[in-house]
Parts: sequence; C-alpha cells; structure tokens
Amino acid sequence: MKGSGNEHPCYVPPELVNCSSKACSVTHQYYCYLMELKQDYKYEVCVRDIVLAIRSELDPQIVDALSGTSFVVERGKLSLNLTSAKPVRLSPQEVEQCRRFQTTLFRILLKRDDNKLASDSDNFCLGDNPEFDYLLLPATVEHQRPSNSIIDWESVNSCPFSSESTCGSNCKDHACDVRIKNGSVCSCKLENCVVYTPHSKSFYTMTPVIWDLNGNSTLRYLGRDGTATYKEHFKKKHGIELRFPHQSLLRGRKVFEVGNYLLKDRKNKNKGEKMGSEELPPELCSVIMSPISICTVYSFSFIPSIMHWLEGLLVAFNLRKMLLDHCTKNDIPIIKVFEAITAKGCQEAYNYENLETLGDSFLKYAVSQQLFKTHQNDREGILSKLRERLISNVALRIFASDKNLPWVLQSLPILSIYTLDVNGGDDQLANSFLHRLVSMKGSGNEHPCYVPPELVNCSSKACSVTHQYYCYLMELKQDYKYEVCVRDIVLAIRSELDPQIVDALSGTSFVVERGKLSLNLTSAKPVRLSPQEVEQCRRFQTTLFRILLKRDDNKLASDSDNFCLGDNPEFDYLLLPATVEHQRPSNSIIDWESVNSCPFSSESTCGSNCKDHACDVRIKNGSVCSCKLENCVVYTPHSKSFYTMTPVIWDLNGNSTLRYLGRDGTATYKEHFKKKHGIELRFPHQSLLRGRKVFEVGNYLLKDRKNKNKGEKMGSEELPPELCSVIMSPISICTVYSFSFIPSIMHWLEGLLVAFNLRKMLLDHCTKNDIPIIKVFEAITAKGCQEAYNYENLETLGDSFLKYAVSQQLFKTHQNDREGILSKLRERLISNVALRIFASDKNLPGFIRMEAFDPKQWIIPGDKTKSLLLEEGLVSCGRTSMYVGRKRKIELKKVADVVEALIGAFISTEDEEAALSFINWIGIEVDTSIIPYERQLSTDPENLVDVKFLESRLNNYKFEDPYLLVEALTHGSYKGPEIQTCYERLEFLGDAVLDNLITMHLYKEYFNEKFSPGFLTTMRSISVNNECYALSAIKAKLHKHILCDSVVRKNIEKTMKGVENLSLESTFGWELETYFCPVLADVIESIAGAIFVDSGYKKEIVFESIKPLLKPLVTPERAKRHPISELQELCQKNQYKLTEHEHPSVRENDETLFKIEVKANRITRTAKASNKDTARKMASKEVLKELQICKSLG
Repeated sequence: MKGSGNEHPCYVPPELVNCSSKACSVTHQYYCYLMELKQDYKYEVCVRDIVLAIRSELDPQIVDALSGTSFVVERGKLSLNLTSAKPVRLSPQEVEQCRRFQTTLFRILLKRDDNKLASDSDNFCLGDNPEFDYLLLPATVEHQRPSNSIIDWESVNSCPFSSESTCGSNCKDHACDVRIKNGSVCSCKLENCVVYTPHSKSFYTMTPVIWDLNGNSTLRYLGRDGTATYKEHFKKKHGIELRFPHQSLLRGRKVFEVGNYLLKDRKNKNKGEKMGSEELPPELCSVIMSPISICTVYSFSFIPSIMHWLEGLLVAFNLRKMLLDHCTKNDIPIIKVFEAITAKGCQEAYNYENLETLGDSFLKYAVSQQLFKTHQNDREGILSKLRERLISNVALRIFASDKNLPWVLQSLPILSIYTLDVNGGDDQLANSFLHRLVSMKGSGNEHPCYVPPELVNCSSKACSVTHQYYCYLMELKQDYKYEVCVRDIVLAIRSELDPQIVDALSGTSFVVERGKLSLNLTSAKPVRLSPQEVEQCRRFQTTLFRILLKRDDNKLASDSDNFCLGDNPEFDYLLLPATVEHQRPSNSIIDWESVNSCPFSSESTCGSNCKDHACDVRIKNGSVCSCKLENCVVYTPHSKSFYTMTPVIWDLNGNSTLRYLGRDGTATYKEHFKKKHGIELRFPHQSLLRGRKVFEVGNYLLKDRKNKNKGEKMGSEELPPELCSVIMSPISICTVYSFSFIPSIMHWLEGLLVAFNLRKMLLDHCTKNDIPIIKVFEAITAKGCQEAYNYENLETLGDSFLKYAVSQQLFKTHQNDREGILSKLRERLISNVALRIFASDKNLPGFIRMEAFDPKQWIIPGDKTKSLLLEEGLVSCGRTSMYVGRKRKIELKKVADVVEALIGAFISTEDEEAALSFINWIGIEVDTSIIPYERQLSTDPENLVDVKFLESRLNNYKFEDPYLLVEALTHGSYKGPEIQTCYERLEFLGDAVLDNLITMHLYKEYFNEKFSPGFLTTMRSISVNNECYALSAIKAKLHKHILCDSVVRKNIEKTMKGVENLSLESTFGWELETYFCPVLADVIESIAGAIFVDSGYKKEIVFESIKPLLKPLVTPERAKRHPISELQELCQKNQYKLTEHEHPSVRENDETLFKIEVKANRITRTAKASNKDTARKMASKEVLKELQICKSLG
C-alpha cells in the first residue's frame, strides 16, 4: 500500500465564508476586529494596525488564542494583539470597493505582475455561491480615529487610480503638472502611492518627491557604465530617452517580500534600520494606488501568514465543537486541538508529535484492556491480532475518514487525555472518544458515482451551434403476442460508441410483463441538428418520460421550461421514435411527426391523411379535428390519469348504453359520469374515445422477474372528448409502449459504458491484452442490483488468486518468518480494510454498480427539473476521465469484493499476468520470480519418511529436493535433532495454492449461465475445507508418515478410530461426526506447498499431483451443502425461527464434550462432540432431516 491514501477534503471554516444568495443586493453587517501590530525592532518603516471585518462574530477563545502571537520576520519579532471593535454595516458598493482594494494590494504583493492586477472587467460583487468573504482594511492612525469608524477609507479608495481625481485637502498647489505614464497629476498624489515601472517590471512604494533632483542631476552613485546624470543612465541602461528631464525625481522602494512568518526555525536577517531606495523619473511610473502609505503596504505584507494562522485556529475550533458534541462535555483548549491536527511538515511552532506519542500509548492501553475483558477465552496471539486490526494505521485511517477527520488521527485520543489531566483523571472521557472512534459502521466513506462521458455534453457553445449526433437504431422485438407491437427507437448520442459496446448491448433480452423483449443495436447515419431541433427533441422526450414516470400533469413540460443545452456538463443524448421500417426515407430514420407532437396546439393544421379538416370535436383544451385524437396522449383531470388513444368510436356517444352496466344502476355514459364523477356532459352527442392508461414502467433488468402472462388484449376505457386534454399528438400507442422499456435499456447501456471506461483505465495500467467489457461489467455489479450478472463468482475466483499471489510472495521474501507472522502480514495486505484503501487510491469505488434500478429515479436527458450537477474528473493519469453525478456510501466489504472480482475478471480469461499487473497497480507488490528456498537437513530423507511410497501417492511426482517432502510431513512437536523446521510455512503456501487450483478447476469445468452467481462459492466451500482434506489424508494413508510427538500421534489414532465405519469413497460431504485431528488436513496443504516450491512454482504440476488424493472431486450433481448453511437458508425461506443454545460441557470417557441444542419450527435436537463446530453440525443435520420429512408429509 502506498502512503498517499485517499484524497481527502481540505476543510475551510464557515466563519470565513459567505453563502448568501442575495449577497450583492443587500446591506450586510460585518464584525470588526483590530489587528494591533507591534514591532520589537528599529526600522525606518513602522507597522500600522489593520482591520479584519468578518461576517461571523469570533468566539472569545479564538480572539484570546490569536492575541499575543508573535512572528519572526526579516528584522526581528512582530507581535499581534486582536481586539473587538464596533460592527459596521456596509452597502454592496462599499463591500465591492473593499474587495477591489485588498485584491489589488495582495496581487501586487504576491503576484508581482501588472497583468494580474484588478481591472474594470473584474467582478468584485459577492456571488450566489459560497466564497471567502472577509475584508482586510487599513486602520486609521490611532490618534486620528473618529468615533464612528476605524477604517482608513482614504486608503481603501486608493484604487482604481485616476489622474483626473481631485487633490486632497492638504494640497496647496492643485496643479496637474507632473507627467506620469498614465497621465498628468498633481505632485501630492505621488507622495504616498504604489507605482509600476514597465521598463523594470517592478512595483514601488513611493515616499515624498525629491524636489532637489531631476533627470539632469548627477547620479547619487556614478554608474559603472560611465554615465553621470540620470538622463544618461536611463538612456544607456534601459534605452529610454527621458522626455521631461526637468521633472523632479521620485524616491521609491520596491514592494516588500511576502514570506512565511509561521516557520519555527525562521531566522531574522538583521538587515538594519534603513531601507534601500531608488530614484525614478515620474514619466516612467504608472500609478496603481494613491494615496496609500508605505507603512500600510509594509503591514499588509504580514497578513497572509496571520490569516493562515487564524484559519488554522478556526478549523481547530470547529473540530473542538464536534468533539464536545460527541465525546466530552468538559472544555478543551483550542490550542491543543490545533496542535493535534498540525503535522510536522507545516514546520510551525506547534505539531502533533508529542501528543501522538501520548495518544498512541493510551489507545493501545484502552483497546488492550477492553479486549482482555471481552475475549476471556482467547489466547495472547488472537488478542494481539485483534488489537492490531483495530489500531493499525489502515484501520485508524478508515475510522478517521468515516468521522470526516482529514487529519492524522493517532494524535486525537490525547485530546480527551489532556482534559483528564486538568480535571482529575476521568478515564471515561477518553474511552468515550475511543468508543465513538472504533464504532465504525460498515457503510464506509462517501464515494462518487461515475457517469460515463459518452452520455454527457460539456460544450460552452452548446446552444448556439449545430452539432453532430451519432445515431443508433434500437431494434426491439417481442417474443409474445400482444395487441400492441413494439417500434424501433433511435438513440442519438454525441460520441461514437465503441463497437464492443454495440456488440455487448445487441442480443440482450429483457423479461417484461408478457414475455421476453430482445434488443439489437445497429449503427445508422449520423445527423446534424440545429439548436431548435435539439430543443424540440429534448422537449419531446422530457414530456413523454414525465408522462410515463411521473404520472402528474403538474410535472409536464411547459413553455417556461428551458430545453436548450447549457454551458454546464449535463446528460445529452436523444431518444426518438424511428420511422416504420418500410416507410423510412433515405435521409432520416427519425419520426419527426411524432417528435413534433408536443407541445400540442388545437390550432395546428391537420395531417395529409385527414379528409374532413373540421375542428368540430370539443376537448378540454379547445376544439380539434377528430384526426388529432386517433393517435395521441391525453390527460383526464377528473381521474388524474394519462391515456393513449386509439381511433374514435364512431358508434358510441355520451347517450349510448354503457358497455358494462354500472354497479350503481346507471345505463348510459352520460349518467355514469354524472353519478360517479359529478360531471354533467355538455356535449353528449360527441363520439367517444377509446383510451388505455399509459403503460407501467418497470425495472426490466431484474434477474428473477416473472412475466405475468396477461393475455393478448389490453384493457381500455371509453372517454368523452370534452373531459380530455390532449398533451401529445400525433403519437402512436406503439411508440408510447416502446418508450416504456427505454429507462431499463439506457440504465443497462450506462452500466456498460461505465465498465468500458474502467476497462480503458485497466488497459492503460495493467495489461495490453484485451478483456471483454461484459467481464468488467460483471465485476463491478453488486448482488444488490438483482440483475443477471453480479460479481459473486468472479469475486470468489479473484479472492483465491489474490490469496495465492500474496502468499507465494510472502513465502519467498520472508523466509525467516514463521506461519503466524506470514498469516498476519497477508491479512494486513488483503483484508477488506486494506483493499478498500487500495481501491480508493485508484478511484475504483466510483465505478461500482450497487443498487437495483429504480425507474422513478432515472434522470430524463433534457429534464432540468431533476438534473444532476455533473463535475468532470480525471480518474487516472491515463486517458480515462469520468463525470461525478452524486456521492453515495459504499460498504467496506463491497469495495473489497469488487477489487477481488476485477482480479477474477482477468483470471476468467486465463490471463494471470494481467491479474498480477492489476494487483501491483493497486499497490500490492507481487511477482512470479523464483527465489531459492533454503533449508538445512543433516540426514538422508529416506531415513525419516518413505519417499518412494509418498511419491506413488502423488501421481508419481518425483521430488527434485526430497527434503521438502520431509519438511511437509514434520509437525512442530517433532523433536528430532536432524530437523530444525516444521510444515507450517509450506502449509501456509499450500493452503493458498490449493484454494486457487480447486477454485479454477470448478470455474473451468462447471461455470456457465445456468448456475447461480453463488454457485462457485458454494462449490469451493464443499471442496476446500479441513474435513475434506483430513479424509483425503486418511484415504491416502498419509497419517502413517507424519513426524510428530506422542500427543499428536494419539490424536491421529483417535481420528482413525472415529472414521472406521465411514466410507471414504468420496472425501466431501460433511460426513464426519467425530473429532478429527487438524494435522491431517494440514499435511495435504503442506505437501501441495512442497510440490509447488520443488517444481519451480508451477501450479499445474501441483494440481496433477494432488488431484489423486482428492478424487473424486465434487460435481454439481453430488454437491452437498454444509448442514448449518442449508438449515439457515431453509429457515429463512420458510420464515422459521432458528435458535441455538450451548449447554455446559460434559465429561465422558475422559473427554470433554460440547453440547449444542438447535431448534427450528418447534423441532429441537441436541448433539455432543469434542468441539463446538462438530456439535453444531450434527444437531443442525438432525433438525434439517426432520424438517425435510415434515415438508414431504405436508
């Protein structure tokens, strides 16, 4: 894992921010604080006080913390005192001028570039979006402060400078006779100002005019180039001929350097009391700010450091508030919180190092005593492992992120400890903080949800230019009989789809209400659409989808809606009805007549097929010709429903007899509407309309969705025209029906595009070999989506390979470490916590599809009432950028599962090299290089084990190094002097190798679409378990060759006695009902590890050698699930209550037996065994048997 971690937010305190939506139109109050600056050194320039005007009143603790602060500056120390002053109310114009002043001055001090200065085109008005909003203004000189203001408004108004502005009251001449770069001014305006000199590209602060020097005067210091006068100097050095050499010169000092005055080890330079200055001809100077004193400019050069310090204190203050809300009611000094969140890299007077050491020790103590109390039956090794998981850096980082603490976390527990020291040592406070910290819910951080760029437009000229759309024909085909047929639909999209996307989408079938609907996607000729055409297409699809999804006339598109493409990124693709296949003209496949069906106008002309052209049918929104009612969508206010209309029923009107007599005794339609709805038909003579309520839009991606076989006919109603408002016309019922499937199809396409972009990123970084999009799609789809594909099988495959890859790497690189340490290292690398960190570092969580599709939440392209605010972001340093639509919380395990599933996707294509490349890319270093495995054995292997017999059992595999076989059969209890090691390391390696081999075998042999996504997990659990391995070892008579002490030998003999009557024809099936010695299972794994090392890390040789021991391997037909899992599933399915009860252990035949009781659906069974797991298994098996008998008997 790389140390960089996730990207975290950098918080800005709300006290410094304004988020008023009327910021530019109202007068606001600012709270004022006087920054009293005092220098402890002698210098020709003195500091002046500065006013901080801020929207929120500062807490007194902030004021106290900032007061008394001192900063090491160039010539000595500068101290700061902060005092509260009288609030002020400023108009928008005053705020704008203050912001112009501080922006201009700080750009001069920080940017030193005249192109960066504020200009007339700059907008200093407060906007609608949150932004920094505080003012830093010069204060009046103390003895000159009027009672009503401490702000030096004369300096604030010093910019923008105008040569035409009037002189101050102190000026005697009022003569604009000094020529400068930007006009002619009175000399009074040059006495305290900031100027820019283009010839030297420098800014200067000006002191009074030097009346006794001009351009013809002798240089103060003779030039090295031999020049004697200022005029000659500027000619020779800068190539400038002074036009007004008679003008008095100005004395200027280059503006002050702005430094970081927070540095702990900063040294002052003792530069002396005098400042350097230069003589400048006025004609070479552009005045930028006037009047503004050099003292003010000097004072402002310290402000960035002071404000950075204040911002840090405010961040600490807000964190302290959060801690007080959740962890303790006792106060805690802000400066301690500030210290705890300040890293050493800040190089400031405070950092967290001491607090981190103190907090680390307390955290270790608190967790240790808690685990000691709550895990009384566990040994030290397990307790240490649990503690490590809780307080490792990875875990603490996760905890911190979940609590939105983007700081180094291990210093934080000391915050409570500091309070304890002050208040007498109440441990409960520190434990309160610790408890909240480690009570992490499984939801994890918020992660982005990516939107593929292919569906987004971000053109800044979207509404003013004609754009090309790539067209794709969605050919829909239904395999069921129904009165309404589906029609093709055109998808018009800005980006050309990759052929693999088209292929992946084509041939997809969806289970709909009455059967299956298949989709074929074909490329069609691109079209160029004008802004007006795009706008109409967006209006059409928004109107139709609002009808289908919202079913509310208030949600329909109106004249006030804006369907123009905006400047911000938004969904931009068009879904349009296609013309009927045999009617398609050569130039277009888009059914423009339907696209123009909205907004409906009763005044529009009839179509070419109409014979009457008579607007004699009265509807709710006017009078229309009957031709407009034959294919349309209407809304009926009395029933608040939308209907699709079929041809007019000419032989029925309001006076006709009801098709089905009403239950209320009504006989005619007129009476029915009067009685049921209280509506008196005004035009009962009008022919009725036949309408069918618009189709339900469902999630047609659900895997277990059942069609309802509703029949071939659709239900319909007879409606009087006068009760109907026409919304869209003409549009056929077939088009409306077809569009009801589009949300599901587009959600599927969006998922494929997300997978396609992730695949691009993987190809950039992990492999040059291709990987099918559908495999990546499967790997990022969680079970919660309830779709045909999910990552379960790939996750099982990837989990086994990741375990193998990391295990063999640790085995090679940690040859002196025992199995316990190797297991611990592996756990740290591939735990869910670690994998989530790795995934987040590579921006993988944003690609995860985790929720079932809800059509009601689908974003209609072009509908700005519910549009997402999309932000573009580069998700890798390659060519992959995505848009972020929203943030969502993802469970820690789900992120880890997707990482493993992506590994599984590579493995499913038999590309182990790509899988290893991916594992390395996310941050886990693994390789397949061979490192010699060194052991020392002082005797001939044949003296210890029967090597030839054992090789015969291993498919006649011949060991190059028989010492490996000896090590594989040596238990840790064996005390022979000739062997210095045991099988634990080889068992660690062989466990991972066998797991991967068997998982791959099951995947290759049996995986296909007819098996459920959990199939591979179930099959692996049946084959890869200690019970299966132990029986395999017994069957192969390996128990006779294990090197161990008498205690282990006795346990092996006890196992042999327990299996005397058990058939060993197959070694899977959970048949063992007695104790079995785990050493028997261990040697199968250790022998696998030995063969793996001996063969040069060749997995295929391991499988061929070990397979005879495991035969017959499990098949789907013979697979038996674990009784406990099967019972739990049965009870969940039938809603039986399942309980377990552990009785006190009993002593029988000098053996301690555990007694477990299992109860389900009033059936209780109890079992005894030498360990709890076996007792649970036996009791569950008996209950399961009884339940199955009861079910068969009904």
